Amino acid sequence: MTLFNVGDKVALIHEKSAGIVTKVQENLVTVYIEDMDMDIEIDAKLIMLIEKSPTNAIQAYNKTQNIVQEQQNEDITKKINTLIELGIGYQTSDVKKPKKQPNLPTEIDLHWEVLQKSNPTYANISETDTDEIFRIQRLEFENFFLQALIHNLNMITIIHGIGSGKLREYIHAYIKRHEKNVDSYQIINDGGVTQIIFKVT
Repeated sequence: MTLFNVGDKVALIHEKSAGIVTKVQENLVTVYIEDMDMDIEIDAKLIMLIEKSPTNAIQAYNKTQNIVQEQQNEDITKKINTLIELGIGYQTSDVKKPKKQPNLPTEIDLHWEVLQKSNPTYANISETDTDEIFRIQRLEFENFFLQALIHNLNMITIIHGIGSGKLREYIHAYIKRHEKNVDSYQIINDGGVTQIIFKVT
């Protein structure tokens, strides 16, 4: 059983620090160290009693804690007011839905000859390298899809062609993996084009 009580003023034996006991649990004592402005847990054997004045010590501790809390609240209020004055941040009533970007394209053509013309880095890729072409088409589609989500577009059109159907199947599988963001999609132009309608938030 420890000899210390909450409110006792104590000193750390191996340190030049004093504090007030704020909690006692068997041989483990929590001490508020005044000069460090922090609580520490320490074995009762490593502290010594300086003064038994529970009422005054507890009041002093509580007063210190209240002052710290009031200062923190005041600092936060000042920061918020400064941000408001600078026009940074927003009030709840000012929240608006993101606006659609007027210049953002809503259609992408994934035919290889079109992608090659639009991106010079694809110029040296041979048409016989079908695996690489398929990889690039997937990346171009995924990037376009994600950009549409970010900018909160209502609908996008993917021109993937008919071909073997491999690219179309990939696109539809991708859409299904993101069904929480997609309201619906439809295939048009004899299966060569897919239109995606998003759930606009």
